[in-house]
Amino acid sequence: MGAAASRPAPRALVDAVEALGGATSAEVLELVDVFARAPPAGDVPVTADDVAALSSRSSRRLRTPSELADAFDLPERVAAVLSRRVPSVDDATGGGGDDDGGDAVPPAGISLADALVHLARCRNCDAAAVEEADALLRAGALVDLATTATTATTADEEEDDDEEEVDARAPPLAALRTLSRARMPGAARRFPSLPATARSLLLPSARASLAPRLRDAAGAPLTTTTGGGRRRASRDVLTRAGAWLLAASIPSSRRRGCAPATWRRVYASADDGAGFSTFVTRITAKTCGPVLVCVRTKAGDVLGGYVSLGAGESVRGDRAEFQGDAGSFVFGFGKAGKKTNNDDEGGGGEVDSADAAAADDASEDADARADDSWTRVGVYPSTGANANHAWCAAGFTSDRFPNGFGFGGVANGAGAGRSAIWIDGTLERGRCVPGIATFAAPMLAGCADRGVESEERRPRGGVPGGDD
Repeated sequence: MGAAASRPAPRALVDAVEALGGATSAEVLELVDVFARAPPAGDVPVTADDVAALSSRSSRRLRTPSELADAFDLPERVAAVLSRRVPSVDDATGGGGDDDGGDAVPPAGISLADALVHLARCRNCDAAAVEEADALLRAGALVDLATTATTATTADEEEDDDEEEVDARAPPLAALRTLSRARMPGAARRFPSLPATARSLLLPSARASLAPRLRDAAGAPLTTTTGGGRRRASRDVLTRAGAWLLAASIPSSRRRGCAPATWRRVYASADDGAGFSTFVTRITAKTCGPVLVCVRTKAGDVLGGYVSLGAGESVRGDRAEFQGDAGSFVFGFGKAGKKTNNDDEGGGGEVDSADAAAADDASEDADARADDSWTRVGVYPSTGANANHAWCAAGFTSDRFPNGFGFGGVANGAGAGRSAIWIDGTLERGRCVPGIATFAAPMLAGCADRGVESEERRPRGGVPGGDD
């Protein structure tokens, strides 16, 4: 098609096409398909000039948020933010309008060239991806942003629409709401999955891989349940939205391809009993590999950590030493909102309508300034200060080797017993200490000593059916 190009492409478009891998890259062709309506074989672009020609000839311009939502299969509130953020290729600044009061979509609408430049900017510049994710946070498109990723993951699982997780008040979605209220610059950096999602909003094919599939020990999907016309959330500590928020924090070397990964639950105290020996047996199995630890305290805090391990390795409970590598991290989701997902048995509270949730949001905003839960919300990777990433010990009789599971800190000697997260060998008590050098995390629970209400251990799986 190269000879058919009528004029040279703008410099911004040329740079964008090159940054995305060339005119024949999958990302460019996916956008071409959206705007050019699957051009004939003879019109498949070969150069950036070809893309420019297609853009100028295409009659398709996305002039409203509704058109943008339909074109990219996005929630309308997310599309409304994008419609104010996607710049013209002639915009020398490379940035869109401010979502808190920017101009509407220009009369000419968003073109193929505009979309390519915006995509390249987000995918090749970390700061730009964070900026776009922050714009979505400020606009309040939090639940919609989660839905963008989590429903794409479950679309091929033949689950009923009523099974989708929608509760905005339970952790971790409540965590995003507290971040948005804080209005701190760069809030999206707290969860790497937010910028990762912003990079994929114009690529439906890429969004499908953002959130992992959650399975129980037998390989069955973990889903919500329904009853009496009202939705009841899963009792699992780690929900789909939580897995989505954590997925991009997993080291890239632990991921496999672009298909959604499968995270398999190997232990849950609600089902398996609060037995430390059972827990250790499950997570130290040779087939387990890296482990994600999720804890919900009796006070409602949700927190945990990831033990990153090399190929073929598993956590060991018979070694009086720290384990894991620099890919390990700890995280905190804070607490649920005023109405939580916890019933008297530790999960499954009823979920009200979206209108009720919005009303609760409005009433809670009055207390937002006094709410400091946003200070502990986020993912905190290894700082490299030391290699004390994860401790797991069972069956030891010496006080020098405490039985329990913890992230960071020192097991014995000066400073012993101080960990970012520590769960004792009874699985009944735990504690958090802020500022541990391994992760430099804040206080991840509401106070230093907490009772453990429910726990979950989930290894980091590869593609469905694979082991990591």
